[in-house]
Amino acid sequence: LILSWPMQIRLNMLKRALDFRRLRLLQVAGTTISIAVSLTLGLLGKGAYAIVLSNALAGVPFVIDLALFSEWKPPRGWWKWRDWSGYRQSTSFGMQVAITGLFYASRGAMEGAILPGSVGFTAIGLMGRALALYRLTFGRIATAINETIYPLLPQSSADLPMYHRRVGIFLQAVFFLTIPGAVFVGIE
Repeated sequence: LILSWPMQIRLNMLKRALDFRRLRLLQVAGTTISIAVSLTLGLLGKGAYAIVLSNALAGVPFVIDLALFSEWKPPRGWWKWRDWSGYRQSTSFGMQVAITGLFYASRGAMEGAILPGSVGFTAIGLMGRALALYRLTFGRIATAINETIYPLLPQSSADLPMYHRRVGIFLQAVFFLTIPGAVFVGIE
């Protein structure tokens, strides 16, 4: 938690500034640290410590970047009561992200509650294998395209005709990749 909140602050600052190059570099550095710690401690026989520390230390590059290179610090008096009306747009966006995350997280719970009784564990295993195959094939392509194209959308949000055209192309690309993937999962 101590490393996570400054990491999240820096992560969101970089997304807001559309500095995706720096964001990816910090993610690569965090992943490298995580893998190195996990392998080192794992080879030394410290299994549980390897798992915990590798997860905790993945955010260290973001914390270092926030503390040393971003020149950011909380404004004086940041803990005092604010005029919350100025945060209406940010709060609305945050609520949308939170609700989306809630729906995404509830998917697993719904599958666990509904599928065993209706289709059985064998079918769940087959579906899990089909989804894994999808993620290894079409899913990787969809993720790469999503992470490549998505940064262009906020840059054109001021020009509505351009924004609508880019969103339309983005959705067409997503559907072009997800519909064959859904057919593949259905066949498997």
